[in-house]
Amino acid sequence: MRFAAGQLEMPGGELEVGETDVSEQQQLTGDLDFAATNKANKKKLAMYAQASPGCTIYVILKMAKPLLRLLCGFIWLSSEQFDICQDTAAARNDPRSYRVAEAAQQTYLSKFRQQVDHLMQTEHMFLPSGGCTVAMRALMFRLLSRCSCAVHQYLTVSHRNCPYRVFKALTGQAPEVEDTPVCLQDELTKAILADFPTYNELQSEECQQILSSIAHSFQLDILNIEAAHASTRRLITLRSVQTWALSMEQLNAEWVLRSLVSLREPFMPSGLVSVNNQMMKKRKRQEAVAGQPGPKMPKIRNDGKQKVGHGGTWRAFVHRNLKGIKFNQVGQTIKRMRLRYQMLKASRDTEWSLLEHLGLLGTLAGQQGAMPFPALPKGPTQQMPNPDILQDDSGSGAVVPLETTGDVVQAELRELKQESRVQRLLGETEREQMAADVVEASKMHHDLLSAQQGQSSGLVGALGSGAYRCLPGHFGQPDVAYFAAPADLLVKDSYRGYRILDSLTAVQEMFRKTVSDRKKYGYGMWTALMTEWQSLNRLVRHSEHEPIQTGETSKSMCLEQGTCICNSSVWHYHCKFIALMCKPHFLPKREPRNQSKERAEGPETVPGPAGSSAPLTGSAPSQPKLKKKAVKTPHRILAEQGFLVLRVSACKGRITRHADNSWVQLAARSAGLAGHSAELPAITDGQVTGVEQEEEQLQQSLWYHLGFMNFRTWQCTVTPLNYSYSDEEGVHLLAQDPLGCCLHLDFVKQNQDLKAAWVAQYYTLQSTATHLAPVDMLPAHVTVRSYKGLPPLKVWLGEEAEARMRRQQRARGGQRRQGVSQASRDAATGHSGRSRGSASGRAGAAVSNATDRVFEDGPSALQLPSGDENSGSDKDHDVENRLIAEDPAPMDETAVGLEPDDVPDIEGGQASSSSAGPVEPRGPTDPSGPIAAAASAGARGRGGGVGGGERSGTEVVYDLGPGLGSVRYYPVSSTMQAYCPHHGSDCRKTRTVKPGRPEHQGRPLGFLLSWLKDCANHETKQQHVHEHRKYTHVVRAEAREEFMQREGASAFAEYERARRDDEGPEPLSFS
Repeated sequence: MRFAAGQLEMPGGELEVGETDVSEQQQLTGDLDFAATNKANKKKLAMYAQASPGCTIYVILKMAKPLLRLLCGFIWLSSEQFDICQDTAAARNDPRSYRVAEAAQQTYLSKFRQQVDHLMQTEHMFLPSGGCTVAMRALMFRLLSRCSCAVHQYLTVSHRNCPYRVFKALTGQAPEVEDTPVCLQDELTKAILADFPTYNELQSEECQQILSSIAHSFQLDILNIEAAHASTRRLITLRSVQTWALSMEQLNAEWVLRSLVSLREPFMPSGLVSVNNQMMKKRKRQEAVAGQPGPKMPKIRNDGKQKVGHGGTWRAFVHRNLKGIKFNQVGQTIKRMRLRYQMLKASRDTEWSLLEHLGLLGTLAGQQGAMPFPALPKGPTQQMPNPDILQDDSGSGAVVPLETTGDVVQAELRELKQESRVQRLLGETEREQMAADVVEASKMHHDLLSAQQGQSSGLVGALGSGAYRCLPGHFGQPDVAYFAAPADLLVKDSYRGYRILDSLTAVQEMFRKTVSDRKKYGYGMWTALMTEWQSLNRLVRHSEHEPIQTGETSKSMCLEQGTCICNSSVWHYHCKFIALMCKPHFLPKREPRNQSKERAEGPETVPGPAGSSAPLTGSAPSQPKLKKKAVKTPHRILAEQGFLVLRVSACKGRITRHADNSWVQLAARSAGLAGHSAELPAITDGQVTGVEQEEEQLQQSLWYHLGFMNFRTWQCTVTPLNYSYSDEEGVHLLAQDPLGCCLHLDFVKQNQDLKAAWVAQYYTLQSTATHLAPVDMLPAHVTVRSYKGLPPLKVWLGEEAEARMRRQQRARGGQRRQGVSQASRDAATGHSGRSRGSASGRAGAAVSNATDRVFEDGPSALQLPSGDENSGSDKDHDVENRLIAEDPAPMDETAVGLEPDDVPDIEGGQASSSSAGPVEPRGPTDPSGPIAAAASAGARGRGGGVGGGERSGTEVVYDLGPGLGSVRYYPVSSTMQAYCPHHGSDCRKTRTVKPGRPEHQGRPLGFLLSWLKDCANHETKQQHVHEHRKYTHVVRAEAREEFMQREGASAFAEYERARRDDEGPEPLSFS
């Protein structure tokens, strides 16, 4: 197999590529079928070869280099070698750095951004001609944009904020720390700024020392922990294959021994080998050149004698005294040197200690493969000493002949003996003086403590009887006087008149090496110390280890989002944008609870006598529930692969009510007045407006690539794009230089004026096989076309309209509760009436209405977070509830109660949610039909019902009276809802009026009315909604008959499914 010009060719001709079976694609376990495995591998290889992966592999390797270098940089920051280098710099009195300071300055992140910008703005002309396509250029852009956005969201945003930001004071950037907004400060930053609020105080020595102490132990990640675990995991894996399991004791011993071995080994090999290895390599080279075996190396006799290492005191002595002299030139000098070496060994003075240390260092260096002692530097003017003479060691510099060398040695020996005698006399004098001082000190203690009685008297007596002892000094260390407990006081019996001192008994018990309880010795200090040491050096299982106390601190909403969102409508816009443009399209469609339960728990069947199957009755063994695999929508797959580009356009002038109504647009398009029917910008590719008007609107729009999104927290990072031109291929966009990746919140703050209304539309990157010239392979240039799968939508109505809607919603006195944690707290305390819901429920309530109408009793699909188990953290579900607690003003609401010309309708295909797909818009209804009759009798035209439920403007509400609730019919989703007034605004039941497989489906009026009457038997909304009760036919028929006696009830009941011929007014069974 070989690569040629980006093509991957197969020897022996082409192979037919067939479809691979599913069983062959799955990982084989158990008994292997090698024939099937080889067949599957051949098919995969043929498919891989014909896919021409050369260009793709080149692009991936090229685009991944910045990320790999960033990863290596952070690994270096977390390594132990970084600490060694910085400690070495501090020891040399040079400025040192810290991990957290490097992260705050974004040293490696700046290099990463520069490398990404260079790749984005460079034409990749080295690609083979077969790889110069639009698809390959889009692939390069997607790789760079998504990589840059992910790094920005997870690293840049966190490193530019607290607590990293406060450590900029260590690098002279104290003004940035001083100017940190309060909403972006964590608890550490608040504590530092509370004690050092000004610039001068931040630069003070005390503040710098505090920050340095914290920064010295600040870890950016858990790489050091995982590196320590890697050796243990590797050892367990190796010792667990085809052998017995490794016990914790054996693993502990193996880990300790391996740690000791690794300490003796150098981190990097020095490249120096032993002399024997050098000789062996030299002999092998000679044999290879001559072509014949060279002289054999002499065998090393293994006589069991101890082999001396590379160092030692004798080698150190020779290196110091005979350096540069060859042994064959020394002659009789070596004998005299040996005599002097023996004299030094007998004296044990400081020179001998120096030789011992040098010998030990030489031994360690030889074991590591290095030279034991440094070689003598050779130079052209270096003069070797005369081997026939020796220098006089007395310091006179005279040359001593060899004949008188013995006399010199004897004289030196006599001087050494005399010096030793003098030093011994001086040492005895010092010890006598110290003993006299001890006696004086004991007398003073005796005078001071003479008045004390009891146990102190025995101790004072011990002080005067030689309790202090003198420890002679050694190697220049001073003598030390220490206290020793007298032995007679420890062994005297009580009947002889001596009491054992409790204090001395405690000292004895403290260092006793026993744990025997029978002898009543107890646990002494020795045992406690050894037990603590063993616990620190013993590997324990994770389940046996006591849980580590978490040190998490509370964060403000701004700090969690990574940017300041105070006193602005940016957060409201972001929530509404996510609720209308992301969640309905990126979350899978939910199934009704009863249908999903029936599908999951289908009736089990057993084969009959003739091969038929019958339902299995009776108890059966419980089967483990299989976790349902997460299903991703096609829109989410496009977002994860980086194909989605968003265009947001500001609406000019006044927004009319029917601006985005499908019927009005169709009529205007037929009349040729599409450009005047609505004052919204055209958001299609030239199908409605003229070329000049479309070009102007494309230039005024804002474009950005949806680079990265966390589908649990709904935080997203975007790459801004600039409009270039448009043609028949699509709209051509250019990435900015530098790339400028930012959070969606930051993009809105910097570029969008929220006083105006905004429309958003999805575009997709073009990924075709159209060939391009090598000079056109610029990743920053992308081509997009409008995405027909997702309709455009007005996501923002302007600050004034949005604020007015929020005020009117608060004035109505209630919000729907859709946050699970908030609802559960209200249920636990028995609250009713007004309750504040989650921010996502208030954002885009029209979409959430459609969701709640279709799926009974289920949580809203727009609730933040989404519940995606594959992304995000477990603590993200409190974000919205905390936002509500911090901001008493509700979020975005539907246009209920406003004038028709103020707010456009969002319905049908433009309000498609995760629970119901786009619905075809319906035409105008007959005002003389049942809707008008029901509305004249008991239906409300505007506003919520008694239960406080919102309306979308098309539902029919029938009010049952004060305290009785209401029932509603939604023509868009063909559902009926019953609202209970006793448990808050979100207590409701939903049933469809469409015919279905169950015979009773479609006639829910009796069931809903019975459910409303049953409200007194439930204390909370959760019990009333989720406690499933089957009402009897008599109860439902009675409730229906009572309802039909009301005025206008017959017209309202016509919304139900029509009765069958053999069916009564109320179905026999309903649930």
